Amino acid sequence: MNNGFLSKYFQGAAAKTVSAVEADMSKSHQHEFNGVDALKDIFGEPQAKQHYKTTFIYLTDRDENIVTEEATLTWYDARQKAREEKGVMRWEYRMYFSSRVVAPLANEEDVLVIAKRSDNTLLAIIAEAESTIAKQVLWLFGFTDSLDPNFSVSATLNSEQHRIEFTSRRILESIGVDVEVEDNAFLEEMLEKFHGEFPTTLVFSNYARTTIPHVNARDNHDGAFMAWLEQEEILFRALEKHLIEKRLTQGFDGDVDGFIALTKGFNLGRSDDPDTTLGPMVRTSAADFVRQQIAEALEQGAVANIQPSEFAMDQPGSPYMAPQVLTQVDHSMRVMTEESFGPVVGIMKVANDEEAIGLMNDSDLGLTAAIFTQDMDAGIALGDQIETGTFFINRCDYLDPALAWTGVKNTGRGCTLSSLGFSALTQPKSYHIKTKL
Repeated sequence: MNNGFLSKYFQGAAAKTVSAVEADMSKSHQHEFNGVDALKDIFGEPQAKQHYKTTFIYLTDRDENIVTEEATLTWYDARQKAREEKGVMRWEYRMYFSSRVVAPLANEEDVLVIAKRSDNTLLAIIAEAESTIAKQVLWLFGFTDSLDPNFSVSATLNSEQHRIEFTSRRILESIGVDVEVEDNAFLEEMLEKFHGEFPTTLVFSNYARTTIPHVNARDNHDGAFMAWLEQEEILFRALEKHLIEKRLTQGFDGDVDGFIALTKGFNLGRSDDPDTTLGPMVRTSAADFVRQQIAEALEQGAVANIQPSEFAMDQPGSPYMAPQVLTQVDHSMRVMTEESFGPVVGIMKVANDEEAIGLMNDSDLGLTAAIFTQDMDAGIALGDQIETGTFFINRCDYLDPALAWTGVKNTGRGCTLSSLGFSALTQPKSYHIKTKL
């Protein structure tokens, strides 16, 4: 199961087998991994002790649970002081570890991988010697099975050759990385079968089941149901990513008609209808609010590009509402500055990024914002300037339990989800102690 490329997550990695001295504290109290000159490709020449926040992970075939620990790795040259004070021209690079949970689990010949992330934090993986999972870890980082006792370094990870499989998914999720699950094995088949478009839910569900014929509901109906759901989601994401990336590459500049055509392809209907791709709003009053926004915008000069009559289920005074694409809009219109929570979008062309940021911030509200780009660094730089509670790149309204769901300005106070949100569900207890009477 392919989940992406390693270069998205790590700047460089080093691997070695654990020596007896490193593994057995009865033989050495150094609490150190010996390094080699090649590690300088990742960490550079240490001028002093360099401390890195590190997530330690221990992996074994015998237990699917990952043992993790937050600790510190310190990169330094043990001979630096001798060179400076005595002129002894020797170098001896080491990494001191403060791990008290994971490191003691290591045994001689275990595999050790240290990977550096772009935020200057490290991941240290110890995998049991001769285990399948150790081989998977080595494959994941592009190392061979025959490791020198010293570090072998992969300072530049080749994203075209090393795909993330299940082991990497477990590793990345343990350090808080939300991994997109994809399966491109059936992509070409889906593109041919569905003619490069999204099929109906019923058709796609039936297709997804055919791709895992070994799953039999008679053997385990609950397990089969969950397997079908997971496979359908994986395949849909693979197809969705391909089609959206293709559309983003083509761009919508001068092609608003293409976006309008995409919107007209939605099927407004009941939520229990498998052919529905756009369901009703939560209540009639919510739909009426959006209808009022649209009506006001039209009075102010906006142009409606969708005829509601093209959607048979559209009915004023009901929660069933046709989608709408508005052009010739500006920020004097409520639909461009207020939250709609409905199937309406106003398309407004801007001259540059600066104008776009100014307009995005021109609102009393700020729950979420999204930018679609193939340049992640540029997207993050823009996100830093946008006044919003949650910022997305290449997606929108995706809840991650590890991330705070919050807003700014008049959107509201506080947050849900993440450790910040869940802290509201705990009962604190304070101790104020005066030691002398």
